[in-house]
Amino acid sequence: SIVIRSADNSEKIVNIDSDTVLSQAAQNIKLQDLKTDQQVIVIGSPNQDGTIDAKIIRVFPE
Repeated sequence: SIVIRSADNSEKIVNIDSDTVLSQAAQNIKLQDLKTDQQVIVIGSPNQDGTIDAKIIRVFPE
């Protein structure tokens, strides 16, 4: 899992599994390619505990 900070400065835990697709500039990337302070959009399902099960994470260009 990773922790992201939203525009309102709240933090969310995002659960990532082997089915989660991570992409940047129309190319798939690996979890270890993510860097602190990158802007992302997460598409997934919220859980009752406040975490999000990510299906897709898209990284915006820097």
